[in-house]
Amino acid sequence: MKKTLLFLTILFFSTNSFTQTLSVSGDTIKSTQDPCFETSASLTITNNSTNALDIHCEKVIIDTALGTQNYFCWGEECYGPSQYVSSSFNNLNPGESDNIDFGGYYNAFCSNAPATIRYCFYPVSAPGNRTCIDITYNGNLTSFSPLKSNSFSIFPNPSNEIINISLPKDEIKEIIIFNVFGEKITQKNLIIESNLKVDLSDYSNGTYFIVAINNDSSRTVKKFILQ
Repeated sequence: MKKTLLFLTILFFSTNSFTQTLSVSGDTIKSTQDPCFETSASLTITNNSTNALDIHCEKVIIDTALGTQNYFCWGEECYGPSQYVSSSFNNLNPGESDNIDFGGYYNAFCSNAPATIRYCFYPVSAPGNRTCIDITYNGNLTSFSPLKSNSFSIFPNPSNEIINISLPKDEIKEIIIFNVFGEKITQKNLIIESNLKVDLSDYSNGTYFIVAINNDSSRTVKKFILQ
């Protein structure tokens, strides 16, 4: 009986120590004043163990909306919206903290949509020993401009290098184009134009988003492909 109790005690403390290998801290709600701009988050990851660890990061989408994008950076690399686990890792020595190398990024492309993303960190040698934190982006956005569905059209789509944007006369005051990482690549203020031609020959192939800001401050987001 004593041997059984001793074994269970050792198992308990071993398990408890195992689950505390990493700690993760940072703001869990990231606010924004303008949903047309990218929202970012940083975290501090600490190795509480007595061993040097190679640490991976995994992204888990808890809640997001169609037409938005999120990505993260870890291990000196950044990973696009479709990649959920880091390909590389960061090495942390015993007791070391890293508050620089992680970045979480969210783009609502001018919509009011918030998102909740979970980031989990774990040693390469023990993938089941993970420490996670949930971050809500644009969580306090209470006032917003609604999205319209058919205020402009894009052609051709896909395009090789030049896109034409057909605009309703006098309805749109500004056009912003983002790449898939939420970086603004061009912005055009409009006065009165029914058609707009944009040369994107200097940009790499991929998916892009056009945000049209209407005169009534509502927004429209549409996707196009450059190939």
